[in-house]
Order: sequence, then structure tokens, then C-alpha cells
Amino acid sequence: MTPAIEAAEGGPLSSYSAFFGAGERADLPAPYDEVWVVIRGRLVVGEPGSTVTATAGDHLHVPRDSPGEVEAIEDTELVCVSVPAH
Repeated sequence: MTPAIEAAEGGPLSSYSAFFGAGERADLPAPYDEVWVVIRGRLVVGEPGSTVTATAGDHLHVPRDSPGEVEAIEDTELVCVSVPAH
């Protein structure tokens, strides 16, 4: 992940870009809300029985403390904005 806007700057949100290689996974729970914009690629977000697939151009709201994980189906690049800043 590459930060673009951080809490140290005094703003109400953080912004960063992220890259997931095909097959990479990460746990979702975060103590803040996030909006993800998929720049390229494809990923699956959620928990078994309740997942969403996102592709280039999609926007996702990932609520605070969301259960599950994110998995990149192919190399995926996204921009994340989180509130509050961290």
C-alpha cells in the first residue's frame, strides 16, 4: 500500500493505493469505514455465502469491522479512502 493522504496531515480521511497479486488474500476487519475504487483487475470481497465481485471501475463500500476477506482473482490495483483518517 502506498499512502497518499495520512492522518498526520490533519484531515478527516486517509487515501492510499493498493496492489494485490492474483491469488493474494487479506482479512477485512478494519476499525474504520473504507471506499475502494478498483482501477484494474478483479477481486472478491466478503465471507462465505455473502461475497461481492468487483472489477475495474467498480466502487465498494467496506463498512467498519466487516467480516471476511478480500481475494484477488487476477492482479488488481485499487484506491482506498478511509474515514476517519489513520
